[in-house]
Amino acid sequence: MKRNALTKRASRLSAVVLRLAIFIALGVGSYLSPHFWRVVFLLLFAAYTASTVRVADQAQAVEMIRRYRHRYANHLQIISGWLELEKVSRAERYLADHAMSSVQPGVFQGLPLRWVYKMMALEALAEASGAEIRWVQAHKSGGSYWMLWKLSAVLRSIIPYAQGVITVTFFRRGFHVISIGPVCWSIWWT
Repeated sequence: MKRNALTKRASRLSAVVLRLAIFIALGVGSYLSPHFWRVVFLLLFAAYTASTVRVADQAQAVEMIRRYRHRYANHLQIISGWLELEKVSRAERYLADHAMSSVQPGVFQGLPLRWVYKMMALEALAEASGAEIRWVQAHKSGGSYWMLWKLSAVLRSIIPYAQGVITVTFFRRGFHVISIGPVCWSIWWT
């Protein structure tokens, strides 16, 4: 098992070194080349940078999906345990209190894909910090990219300090963020 972890770490390190070498080679090539080739090197540099950013976004999306799967598997395992112990009322109470609140059925319905991706990324960030985000009336949001950027900025500033639940309520042209814990927040944006 240790050898597998060391192999993965060495593989990641060699990939980082290779990427860095490619960036340096493209940068040096664009600096030392005559005008025409400088433009070619800069275009290659931009294309390579865009591809590495795309791969990083895909890796983040896979990690978010993995977290969701893990969370739901945990809920199912707990409910299964209560049912095996023939504690149906306890399983129903757990289902009502925990499992259904984290599923938030239909919360992303009708939203642009970019919004769904950003909201899932913010949920994963909150979960990693020990908080949970509840989205209320997300379908009522105006869906502008400016609003999405502001929502992301507000939540990224709150999440490190939040404990428990962060509630985000949307209305036509804005949102309201509430976080109650050691540090309480109530932020309106329109």
